[in-house]
Amino acid sequence: MDSGIRPQRAPTSARDKAFSGVSRHTGDELCALFARRAASGGSFSILAERSGSLSPCAKNPLNPANPFETTFSAADVDPHWDDFVLRTSTAHHEQLSPWGGAQRHAGWHAIRIIVRLKGEIVGGAQVLEKPVGLKGWTVGYLNRGPVLATQDPALRAEVMTALRRHARSRKMVYLAVVLPYDGESFQTDFLATGFAESPDALPPSTAMKSTSVLDLAPAEEDLLAAMRAKTRQHIRKALKSGLTCRRGDTGDIGTFERLLEALCARRGVRSNVPPGGFVTELWEKFSRDGRLQLFCLEKEGSVIAAMLVFATGQWARAWRFGWSGSHADCYPTELIYWEAIKWARAGGYRFFDFSGFDTRYARALVEQRTLAAGEVCKISFFKQGFGGRILPLHPSYCYFPNPFLRFAFKCGGGRLLDSGLVRWLERSAKKRRQPPA
Repeated sequence: MDSGIRPQRAPTSARDKAFSGVSRHTGDELCALFARRAASGGSFSILAERSGSLSPCAKNPLNPANPFETTFSAADVDPHWDDFVLRTSTAHHEQLSPWGGAQRHAGWHAIRIIVRLKGEIVGGAQVLEKPVGLKGWTVGYLNRGPVLATQDPALRAEVMTALRRHARSRKMVYLAVVLPYDGESFQTDFLATGFAESPDALPPSTAMKSTSVLDLAPAEEDLLAAMRAKTRQHIRKALKSGLTCRRGDTGDIGTFERLLEALCARRGVRSNVPPGGFVTELWEKFSRDGRLQLFCLEKEGSVIAAMLVFATGQWARAWRFGWSGSHADCYPTELIYWEAIKWARAGGYRFFDFSGFDTRYARALVEQRTLAAGEVCKISFFKQGFGGRILPLHPSYCYFPNPFLRFAFKCGGGRLLDSGLVRWLERSAKKRRQPPA
């Protein structure tokens, strides 16, 4: 079937080719690291595989000879920072400046901590912050960061120091941190400098703890052969069913949003995508250079399913999917994922990230345990059918700049947040807020 989808390669530039300061792993190196990570059941490290210093003069930030320069940026668009992020091994769209700008729809404000060495960006983080009830106080959220050029102890120390100072200067009640896929080197640093593992009940609670990643190096026929037999069978049936796939444009964003709402309604959940034009702004900011793709699946001239995919660095990441629920016997879900995977492979991307996997199910697969039928997550079971590697990710962390709050959290506040009592109070509060039938 001619899907009408044309490959688009990841953007490159002369600066990309000339700059050697970013430790960029090849796809084969990442695959080897993923394999070790999956086998161990713990966190995998990409940067730790390439230890050593950025420069012989790079020393501890407490040393007066500290060669790093740390600055802050709140610009809506920060091309130099974005260029740096896109050249790292696990480049993530939530560390790009357009993502920070779009988050204004949800009440967040983005500030980037940027560390330079000899004028070149070598590390940093994009931190979102939002005001809370107390006047002047905020909460902070760092997702898939910090981002580093290489595994240099002095650079890590500089970034950690900047994060803590930033949290204090912005009067944050706490800073929540979700590490990048290659963030293992930060785990010891965080625990040694006042951070703690974040309880599940501490907002924001949207961070995924496991995912499934498909290596796109094999040929298409080999990718199909590695799938679950049923998944492969469903794709072949879909290809013969009259479904067609095309790339969407601005005029399809409203359709995508309606399909997403329809899927959430059938699942009995509320969409966590901010309202008020958030998706439209994402599309305007990311699609112009090919970093956001919209796939539309049509049957008899009507769009019945749509999916947004972020494309950054070596990665294509499925972000959100919507489906009307019609023509289930044509297997539109399997087909739209397969079309996105083929597009990513043809476009030169090395990995396709399914962006989420049930943690309990992932742990059972890694430990080669069998779950009862009622314990298997249907969505994750579907994703597993494509043959990707299951990756349990790092724990999340939090930092309370206020010494009293930090002490209280360590003395039992974290356990209280994770207790059944707090979850019961949350459920009760939600019920009280519901309008009468």
